[in-house]
Amino acid sequence: ETAEFAITIIDHFKSQGVGRPLRAHLTESARENSIRTLRGYVLPDNTIMLSFAKSLHASIQPEENFMRVDLTVD
Repeated sequence: ETAEFAITIIDHFKSQGVGRPLRAHLTESARENSIRTLRGYVLPDNTIMLSFAKSLHASIQPEENFMRVDLTVD
């Protein structure tokens, strides 16, 4: 199973470590619901999010005007 996700962090909270706990919560919820892949779409110029995805060993592929990010749930 694959579930689509989105995370939006307002400027005031950027670079304060908010993304990791949100990702952990999403991953735990996915596990509880037998989801194997979390999928999100990122703008190509969002280098912070793409770097974050790379640090999680996510698969990143171009798709139309976005970068598709697939995160395998262990």
